[in-house]
Amino acid sequence: MNLIPSPVCTADEVEAMRVIFNECLEFMTKPLSPITHAQQHAWWNHELPKKVKKFKAFVYRDNEEIVAYSLLQWHFDGRITPIFGIKKSARGMGLSRRIIQHYLSEADGPLYGEELSSHAAIIKLNREAGWELIREENGVRYLYHLNNKTTYPDYQSMFEYWSK
Repeated sequence: MNLIPSPVCTADEVEAMRVIFNECLEFMTKPLSPITHAQQHAWWNHELPKKVKKFKAFVYRDNEEIVAYSLLQWHFDGRITPIFGIKKSARGMGLSRRIIQHYLSEADGPLYGEELSSHAAIIKLNREAGWELIREENGVRYLYHLNNKTTYPDYQSMFEYWSK
C-alpha cells in the first residue's frame, strides 16, 4: 500500500479523522463513546487549540483515499503525546509501523504514550520502535520514548505525569 502523509488542512480531513477514530474505539485506553460531527468540529476548532500548547495532525492516504490519521499533542507541561488510528478496511497491511515512524520523526522531543495490555500487535510494534514500558495497571501500559534524543530520561517527571 502506498502511504502518503499530509497535514490536516480541510474540514473533510477533520471529518475523516473522526470516522476513523470512531472505528478504533475498541483500541483506546479509556472508555470513549463515538464522536458526532458537531463534537469533532467543536473539538478541532475550539477545545484542542486551548487544551494543548501546539499540535500536528496528519492524514495518510493510499492514492486519494484517507486510510489513517495521527495526532501529536505538545502539552503545556512539556510532554508530547501521540495517537493514531487506521481505517478497518486498511488494517493488517503494515501501516502502523510506518505511522509510528512518521510521528516519531515529526516530534521534537521525548514522547509519552499508552497502549492496551491486551493489544499484542501494537505492543510488539511499539517495542520495536523504541517505546519503553514505565508501568502497567488496569489493562493499560504507560510508555516513554526518548525519540533519539541524547538527554537522559527524567524518571521522576515520568512517574509524576502518569500518576495524575
